[in-house]
Amino acid sequence: KSWRILATIVLLLLLLGVPFGGVGAVLLMRKKRGLEEADKMFAFFMAGYRQKWWWWEVSIMLRKAALVLVVSWFPEKLQVYGGLWLLTIVLFSHLAANPYIDHLHTLIEGAALGCTCLTLNMGLLYWYMADVHANSCSADAKAAVVALANKQNA
Repeated sequence: KSWRILATIVLLLLLLGVPFGGVGAVLLMRKKRGLEEADKMFAFFMAGYRQKWWWWEVSIMLRKAALVLVVSWFPEKLQVYGGLWLLTIVLFSHLAANPYIDHLHTLIEGAALGCTCLTLNMGLLYWYMADVHANSCSADAKAAVVALANKQNA
C-alpha cells in the first residue's frame, strides 16, 4: 500500500511538473526573447499544433497520467468505465479543438481514440456476455471481434 502512495506522488510530480513546467518555460521564454525565438526553442513541444493550441501536448500528457491513475487506483470493472469516460471526454475535446495543423494528424488521433473507446465498449460487452452466458464459444467469438477490430486499426 505504501508503494502505491509513493508511486502516485512521484507520478503526480513528474506528470504534472513536466507539462506545467514546460508551459511555464515557454511562457517565460516568450516574455524574455519573444514569440518567434521561444517557438523555435520549444519546437519539439509545440510543432504541428495550431498557434492557438500550442499547449495541446500538455493535455496529451495529462490524459496519459489520468489513465495511469484510473488503472492504478480503480477496481477492475471500474477501470474500464473510468477509462471509457475519460477517453470519451478526450475524444470529444479533440474533435472540438482540432488542434493539429495537418488535418490528417487530427483524423489519425481521432481514429486512435475512437478505436480505444470501441475496445473498452467491447470489453464491457465481453464481461456482460460472459456473466450472462457461460458459453466459451461465444466468449471466444467476442474476443476475436475485439482482436480483429484492433488489428485493423494498428
